[in-house]
Amino acid sequence: MEYRAVYAKTVICDRYGLAAGRRYCHDIVHGQLRAYTKSQATHACNKENLIIVKEKQEMGLMNMMSIFKETRAIREFTDEPVPRSLMMSVLDDSVWAPNHRFREPWRFIYAEGESQQKLAASIDFDQHARLVKTMLQSPLSLIVTAKTNKDKHTTDEDFAAVCCLIQNIQMLTWVHGLGMAWDLADYSDCTDFLKLAGIQGNERVAGILSIGFFVHLPEKVGLVEFSDKVEVW
Repeated sequence: MEYRAVYAKTVICDRYGLAAGRRYCHDIVHGQLRAYTKSQATHACNKENLIIVKEKQEMGLMNMMSIFKETRAIREFTDEPVPRSLMMSVLDDSVWAPNHRFREPWRFIYAEGESQQKLAASIDFDQHARLVKTMLQSPLSLIVTAKTNKDKHTTDEDFAAVCCLIQNIQMLTWVHGLGMAWDLADYSDCTDFLKLAGIQGNERVAGILSIGFFVHLPEKVGLVEFSDKVEVW
């Protein structure tokens, strides 16, 4: 692209003060030497910036669409442990979820090994059989909580924000080759579990996430045609 050399030279001039008065930046395009004044080069630089941004946006959109379509719930995992540093990186990125008034209403309980087994054993198997089986089969469980508030509207806002965060976690783990199952139910009767997990009085469980590497890729259920869900006024 013809502006790229101009862009590089202009940045050097602007950042390091090498341009004084009328400065020429040269760009070879199809074997021809072009000369620009500083104002012309700056214009070219701005145009190049827009082109680069547009190219990145298009590439990012393609990658995002691929993630949206490929990501699915995984409930069968390998025995390979999940590196804690990898999950910490995922969580660090996931918290860039939209949340009202920047309350960041989430908290994480990270459990693996013996701690994870104890948590699974504290859950009523008769009521939550699939969850218990998934937890016991996965190398890592992540409990995500949402703050509750006396004001119902605030509680609903915060719960929605934490759900956005969990969606971020699922997509980011998928990018790193990890699968995840997100279980959510009414755990108010699981008093042993809530006590063991340290769930506080001003929060609720927004999701119990089972995470790990996987081999088998389950078939993803096809979606209903979106036009059937759209009402145009």
